[in-house]
Amino acid sequence: MPTNPEEWLQPGETLMMRINANHTEGATARGGWIWLTDRRLLFAPHGLDASLGASRVEIPLAQIANVGKEPGGCGPGAWFSGGLRARLRVETADGTRHLFVVNGLDTVIARIEQQLKG
Repeated sequence: MPTNPEEWLQPGETLMMRINANHTEGATARGGWIWLTDRRLLFAPHGLDASLGASRVEIPLAQIANVGKEPGGCGPGAWFSGGLRARLRVETADGTRHLFVVNGLDTVIARIEQQLKG
């Protein structure tokens, strides 16, 4: 995904927030950005992680069922997955769960919740 929003926004779509983030994929946290628009939440891996196979995430806001905190801990895989600290948890209506390491977690959660309410 390009880093310039004009290159990927849908017609009439508005970028609301862009923040640095890591997306947990299995036992690894992949670096990139979260893009929140008035229609979607997207994760775009940065160039290095994209070249190593990091996944792009695209979630229409209408499919987000829950946003919250995933508690940190020191269980198996926590060291490389970002799990040593609390993470942003985004759950979709089909039960898929995405975890993201972000700074200002409470602020990010509040911003996404605000966007979900419209």
